Amino acid sequence: MPHKKHVLEVRDMEEADIRKDLAKLREEYFLRRFSADPKNIDSPARYKQMRRQIARYLTVLKEREMEKQQAKGE
Repeated sequence: MPHKKHVLEVRDMEEADIRKDLAKLREEYFLRRFSADPKNIDSPARYKQMRRQIARYLTVLKEREMEKQQAKGE
């Protein structure tokens, strides 16, 4: 399970590592969310943390994509 990373740490990561961690986190989120018994949720706050971490990864990937497009356009 990937631990919570600050956005600055994510920006320092290689793109392949971000995508790998993102895939693991999405899979873990899916398994926890849809295979758990709704009456027996271990930590509802963990879902929020996972969603935010997924958003961090996606934000950094989008920033990099936009930088590449700007570099092409110039």
